[in-house]
Amino acid sequence: MKNKTVNFWNIENEHIKNLIFFMAIIFISLFAVLISVILLGLVNTVRFLITDPELENLLDTAINVSNTSNAWAFINEVLRGILIIFLIKLIDRIFNKSKISLKELGFYIDIKQFSYLVRGIALMSAMFLFALFINVGSQEVSNSLGVTFSQNSLVIMILIVTANAFWQEVVFRGYFQKRLIDTYGILAGIVICSFLFTIIHGLAGKISLFEILLGTVLFTLVGVIYFLTNSIIFASAIHAAGNFFLRSFTTNELFIPEQVYRLVVYSVVLIIILIVNKNKLIPNNLQQK
Repeated sequence: MKNKTVNFWNIENEHIKNLIFFMAIIFISLFAVLISVILLGLVNTVRFLITDPELENLLDTAINVSNTSNAWAFINEVLRGILIIFLIKLIDRIFNKSKISLKELGFYIDIKQFSYLVRGIALMSAMFLFALFINVGSQEVSNSLGVTFSQNSLVIMILIVTANAFWQEVVFRGYFQKRLIDTYGILAGIVICSFLFTIIHGLAGKISLFEILLGTVLFTLVGVIYFLTNSIIFASAIHAAGNFFLRSFTTNELFIPEQVYRLVVYSVVLIIILIVNKNKLIPNNLQQK
């Protein structure tokens, strides 16, 4: 699982190289978001010009539609993913003098991957619903439990969270986590990657220390599972299912378990996995101590 690379920019310090690459990921992500919004905004502008040449505030309306429409949101996620993965491969080829394949990043399908998909969805569903179960007694459950999704909105939401989770897992677990493991070791590399991934999410809005802890624990769990299975599909399924629950429950005003209950459940599952797989995750010298 080692990610063989050569030094870039003649920098020998692995810590500095990892920091530079992390900053590059932030820049690439922001650039991809900007480009996708501009491109989809232009597409919508042309579309609106054809259908209604007299429409006022055309560009603002087009950009707004590209950000709010579910269908455009899905296209946005796919476009961002393509841009980000392309730029990651480009940077790796230029600075590491290597050519990382799409298969190494998780782009392959077999029967085992289908099994991982089902297991990932089942695991996240069980964790979320159990956190909901143990939290039911402390808060009132919304009266909107009977709300139903339209078939269209449900399918689009699944596509959005899947596309969003997949490209994020490819970049952070499939590539960045491997670099950090090479430098800091298995558990430290996974935790650092999860922490930085959570911090990036916080750039989009305010994030509390508790939310940072919650995100770090959850994505450490995802990172450990990815390391054990080497399956981006498994990691993406957990990530996407979690996003689906949070978005769908919020959209439909359903009850979401408090963060502390989710943290407890994620932590317990993480500890169990660490204990069961300690021989693979913890070096022998540390186990003997």
